[in-house]
Order: sequence, then structure tokens, then C-alpha cells
Amino acid sequence: MLGRRSRCVRGLADEGSTVRIILCRSYLPGGGYRCRPRAPAGGVPLRGPAGWPGTGTGASTGWHDARGAAARKERCVAARLTVNGEARELDLADNALLLDVLRDELGLIGAKRSCDVQVCGTCTVLVDGTPVSSCCFLAHDAAGREVQTVEGFALEPLWEELAAAFSRHNAFQCGFCAPGFVMTLKPLLAERRLRSRADVVAELSGNLCRCTGYRAIVDAVCEVAGVDPS
Repeated sequence: MLGRRSRCVRGLADEGSTVRIILCRSYLPGGGYRCRPRAPAGGVPLRGPAGWPGTGTGASTGWHDARGAAARKERCVAARLTVNGEARELDLADNALLLDVLRDELGLIGAKRSCDVQVCGTCTVLVDGTPVSSCCFLAHDAAGREVQTVEGFALEPLWEELAAAFSRHNAFQCGFCAPGFVMTLKPLLAERRLRSRADVVAELSGNLCRCTGYRAIVDAVCEVAGVDPS
């Protein structure tokens, strides 16, 4: 199910024992999770101290609220977003962030989560053609507006030109930051706002890359923008 995340938590079944239990937590967008035991590899029977969630005598496997009482009162409101040219009707919490909606509800995982404070640029998407940090942008603020992610940009001719230039210059290594860079660049290149290498450096100052040292990225952008790379 979209929006559901699972995490396995391992621990000793009881003090001094080598038998491990694995608790699988199924997370939901509202903030709750459910613990349930899962047998380790080899089919070793589960056992654990009383009161351990999902194991032992008298333990329960009910819902646990990860965010407190406020999460249970979270109010959902219908919203209509246009994402990559497609209208989407969604029921969203008041405080739902655009990044979470794109990744967890719509399965558009190009935008990445990293800093969560509008510093790194990895979550950049376009809202009405303007780059925004989706990690701090309320999804309801995008209602009635055009949202474009890297998945939508990848269908346009400019994408092919950018991708080819980045490949020639070996501009990306791990690629984690790449969607944020190209979404920042799209309006700059489309509007021909990059007239020098200094312009490229200044406009990309809000996007962090921990692999390349930036020179190759700037060289690739200068090539596409048709400016002197020196």
C-alpha cells in the first residue's frame, strides 16, 4: 500500500539468550505503527519477556501512536493537485508535506529527503514553474497549481540534452542529488538566465553534492547553456 513503510527491529528474546526476535513495524502516514513478530531465518520459535510488544506472555500487538494524541486528531482535507500534467484527487492531512505526498502517496520518488530544512536542494520540484523545497512546502499550498517532478521533466527534450551533457562530463557519481540539480536548472535554461559561469555557480549554490566537487556539474551546465566554461 502506498504510504506504508515497514521496519524490522531486532533484539534478544531475553537476557543471556542467543535467540533473536524480529518485530516488524508497519508505519502509516498518520503516524501510528503496529508491531508484529516475525520468525527469524531458520524458523527459530519466537519467545521474549512478558510485555515486549508482540511477544511473550500477555503481550499485545495493537496499534501504538508514534506521535501522541495530536496525531489521532489529525484532520484530512480533500485536495486537487496537478502533478506532471495529471489531476490527482487526494485526502491530505492539514500538515502534509509535498515531498511526503509525492513519494508516499503518488510513488514519485525522484525528489529525495535529506536535510529537511531547505538547505541541500535534493527535494526540489517545480510549482507553477518555480523551484521549491518540497520538504518544507505544504501539500495543500500546491492545490490548484501545477507541480512537476523529475519524472515529468524526463519526458521533455531539454532533459535529453541535460542528461547527455552530464554524462559526457561525468557530472554525477552516486546520483542522489541529481534530481534536485536538474529541477533547479530547468527554468534557468528554459528562460536563458544563465549568461556566464558565475551565473551557473550562483544559481546552483542552493544544491549540495557530496561526490563531484561541482566543477564537472558546472562544466556540463555551461555546455548546455552555451556559455564560456572558463
